[in-house]
Amino acid sequence: HTVVHMSGTDDPLYLWGASKAGQLGRGKTEEQFVSSPIALDLPGVITVACGIHHSLAATSRGVFAWGFGGSGRLGVGDFSKLPCGISVGPMLLDLLVSDFSKCSVACGNQHSLVAVGGQVFSFGCNSHGQLGLNKSAKTLPSMQSPALIMGLEHAHVVSAGTNFSVCITADGRVFSWGWGEQGQLGTGEESRACIAPMLVGCGGHAEAVACGSCHLSVLWRPAAGRAVATLQRRYNDDRKQRAEMAAAARERAAMAAEDEAEQARRLELRKLAAEAWGRQQEELRETRAMQREDDRGRAWSDWVTSMVQAASRRFSRQQEEDAARRAAETAAAAEEEAARQAALREAEKQEAARREREEAEQRERLAMEAEDIVIPVGEVSDDPPLFQEVEPHEAEFYSTAGGSERSTMSREAVVPRHQGPQNLKRREEVWKQRRQQQSSQGDTDA
Repeated sequence: HTVVHMSGTDDPLYLWGASKAGQLGRGKTEEQFVSSPIALDLPGVITVACGIHHSLAATSRGVFAWGFGGSGRLGVGDFSKLPCGISVGPMLLDLLVSDFSKCSVACGNQHSLVAVGGQVFSFGCNSHGQLGLNKSAKTLPSMQSPALIMGLEHAHVVSAGTNFSVCITADGRVFSWGWGEQGQLGTGEESRACIAPMLVGCGGHAEAVACGSCHLSVLWRPAAGRAVATLQRRYNDDRKQRAEMAAAARERAAMAAEDEAEQARRLELRKLAAEAWGRQQEELRETRAMQREDDRGRAWSDWVTSMVQAASRRFSRQQEEDAARRAAETAAAAEEEAARQAALREAEKQEAARREREEAEQRERLAMEAEDIVIPVGEVSDDPPLFQEVEPHEAEFYSTAGGSERSTMSREAVVPRHQGPQNLKRREEVWKQRRQQQSSQGDTDA
């Protein structure tokens, strides 16, 4: 885009070109570009400058900025507060300066410079040290508000390239800083990032300066005699100072390298210590695992031992119970055998007694057959009376053996032996009755 300032301070600015980022001062618009000049009413304009997506204008009231505010190139603070990062129109910078009659502004790709009151302020991106604040991009990636550059006295003209900056002081000296890899700083050195202003040595007085993308041009006015010597002395002093600064920078770099090496060594030691600690912890875990395994093995062995002992005790108790049961069974069998033997003996005794009784009965029967039988009175057969009745309280018993005995009977009759054949049947019945009576009497006794 382009910004044109007419000769009169009260005339408006005229702008044209790309307008999507608000660089024409109308805020964010839908128009991609404007091909015809449009007016921007900004009274008291002294000078203007253009960057890629932003613009600056120095007026009698102050410095105004507009366009895209990325990386703080507008110098109005936190640009994230702006709608889409784009200003809605020209915004006044807070520079704490009251006199803007002598003011110079410059815009780089993503940074801006303002020279007012003999001082230089910078803001925006600091990727290559183009802000000149003696801070690297690591320390200070960007500056959202104007910051004073130290070491520049009586500055009155500034200019900016893509990523570098240039300043001319009132005594005609030229200082440059920022990206100098292609020699655009003019200091005789090729540096990727010069973070502080450095003097550009020339034998004359600088009148004007202009920067391209990667180069710069300076308009010099030759000086003669004492002025040249003064400038040469200043140049030599500046070179000496620059050499000292370079040596100090190298020393700082060496110290920083040593610090980094020390930090790396400490990190390595910490890493080794951490690895050793990790191995120690791993060994400790393995040892604890082995101890737990041993404890489980011992517990299992103790459990198996206790189970075997319990089984042995149960087996012993079972054997004792079996032995006791067998002993009890043997004793019971012995008792049963003894009882059976006793029963057999008792049965033998009873059999012997029975046999004795039978023998006695046999003998008695034989005796009865051989002797007379007493037959109760009234139970005699109808045969002719062969016996003699006696009184109930007295009766005589006569034996056919030749003797005689007397006994008292109750209504019994004596049957002579020679009368037996006639009454044999009756005698057998009487004998059976007596047998039955004796058997009943024996059962009762038993």
